[in-house]
Amino acid sequence: MHTLQAVTKPVQTGEGPHWVAKEKALYFVDINGFGVHRYDTKENKHTSVKLDDTVGFVIPIKNKTGKFVIGYGTNITILEWDGISSNYNLQHKYQVEQDKPKNRFNDAKADVNGNLWLGTMERDEPLGNFTKYVGSLYRVLSTNCKLDTELSSVSISNGITWNAENTIMYYIDSLTRKIDVFDYDLRTATIANRRTFFDFEENNLSGFPDGMTSDSEDNLWIACFNGSKVIQVSQQGKLLRSIAIPAAKVTSVTWGGTDLDVLYVTTFRAGFSDEELKAQPDAGAVFAVTGLGVKGRQENTASSCLLD
Repeated sequence: MHTLQAVTKPVQTGEGPHWVAKEKALYFVDINGFGVHRYDTKENKHTSVKLDDTVGFVIPIKNKTGKFVIGYGTNITILEWDGISSNYNLQHKYQVEQDKPKNRFNDAKADVNGNLWLGTMERDEPLGNFTKYVGSLYRVLSTNCKLDTELSSVSISNGITWNAENTIMYYIDSLTRKIDVFDYDLRTATIANRRTFFDFEENNLSGFPDGMTSDSEDNLWIACFNGSKVIQVSQQGKLLRSIAIPAAKVTSVTWGGTDLDVLYVTTFRAGFSDEELKAQPDAGAVFAVTGLGVKGRQENTASSCLLD
């Protein structure tokens, strides 16, 4: 039997959780609150730093404490932050889509070699209001830090994860309401042969697939935005179980804890009426789900070539 509790104070648009094992801390972002957040599980302490633009993701740089790559507006930016103070430093590495001033970075993941995959969408201002097909999926190679466009005509570039052998990359463009799969060549960090892996429509699921992660048995765990739940899907594409979350807009998931057996779940608070918030007072918090009977995999860090 699993248990669930809110472990942070609510933020407006919680997303992009990443567990840093040596700190026993969870980092995550508040996209439209322009914030990078840290939840220290040892001290039970929630700290944050406020920037000046949207933050789509935060991923640590390999073997560099206090240095992260973030999606900052349409910039790929290095953030230096000690996780505690309000002092920080930003260094912009790349900017994309300067011809699309309404766009911003959304979700991202690094593969086991530190290749960074990251995607864009139009800023939904007001929330949920944006143009389709104007986003892209990019890749930054770990070897030489070259930036390439891998997919275009994306609406909401979202969750990414790999199977244990790194021969398959799973990918979500949320508005399709599907999880797609590509053949993945880890040596060259290339994708091919896109096809549908799991369809929300066919499985009678409400909401939209958002962020996702994998467990140690190669099952997927997928956040259901406007679906009030996280689902577990087998590597054969079978819906195994649903975990109810007391917030409608569930945005992303990652594994953490000493044994990687705690599922951390981020949520949104923005866009709800006072009445709706009375029914879900913890909307916007990070939830910790324990007792699921499965362990996760540590998410990967990004290549230190980004610091060159």
